[in-house]
Order: sequence, then C-alpha cells, then structure tokens
Amino acid sequence: LSRGLNHKRKGGMFVALTFVLCGSVVTCGGALSVLDFMLTMIGSRQGDLAALNVASLFTYDRDKRSSDMQRIVSLGSVDRREPRVSRAIQVMESHIDLPISISAIASRLKISRRTLEYLFKKTFGVTPAAFYTSLRLQAARRLIIDTKLSLADTAERTGFPSISCLSRSYKKHFGHPPSTERR
Repeated sequence: LSRGLNHKRKGGMFVALTFVLCGSVVTCGGALSVLDFMLTMIGSRQGDLAALNVASLFTYDRDKRSSDMQRIVSLGSVDRREPRVSRAIQVMESHIDLPISISAIASRLKISRRTLEYLFKKTFGVTPAAFYTSLRLQAARRLIIDTKLSLADTAERTGFPSISCLSRSYKKHFGHPPSTERR
C-alpha cells in the first residue's frame, strides 16, 4: 500500500506518496497522510462504506472554502472511482430533511434507477436506499450527540415522519435507541 506525497521514482517519473507501508513499518508524510493511511486501512479491512463513515467525522475534503457547510460524507476517493455515485450522495446530502426518491436522484443524474442501484452495490455493497437511510441516521446521530434538539426536531431535520420511526431505524442501525445515545 502506498499513496500520495513523498516523492518516489517510478519509470523515470516522480510519483507523490502520502504514505508507504513496508511490512510492519509505516511512513507518513504529514498529518493528512496519517488520515489517508487510517482510512485506507479501514477501507481494506472493513470496506469503503466503513471508511466513508469514519471520514465523515473529519472535515477532510480539501477543496472546501471556510464558508462551506461540513459534508456528511468525504467524497474524495468515491469521486475519483465513480463520479455518478459521488453526485448521487451530494443530492442525498442536500435532501436530508426532505428525502427524495431514488428514482428522482437517478433522474437528476440522467441515469436509470437500475444503473444507480448497480453503481452503489458495486461501490459500497448496499443499495442507494440503504445508503441514504444510513446517511440520514448519521446526521441524526450528530444532532443527538452535538445538540440539545428534541427527538421530534431531530426526526424532522433528518426526514423521519415521527419520533417512533426515527427510534426504530436508529436502534436497528446503531444497536441502541437515540435516548441511550443522548445520555
């Protein structure tokens, strides 16, 4: 495994590497390269979806302005591998409070729903609907942990029709109800 910023000669060219893994020794070229390494290791062991969930805890996208809202998902590697999935996630993120259908998302991308489902399965191993629900639940979790909003307000801001619907989905996804998380 190796990526990014340290310079390494390859076929007469210098390739930029952020980290190098050689046996049990890891060399990183700075703070962000440690994050790159960590996310690569999580992705290789737990899958890209797990790495995205961890990356979402950090303000990691480098092409951000200070006035931009923090993204829920860091899309750097996804955008490079499958830009249509990246654009679908961006549409999902912009519709957390009022979710739109997967067919509507596919339509915005000018692809079929079936193609979008195939791309998500190939990229993350889940359907776009499951990914969208997970995204909304991650947003709900942040609100529950980081704010004093009521569960009713949290449900409304994350597109769940009721507290009970949020609680059921939350418990199924995280293994415990939102009230436990709040404590």
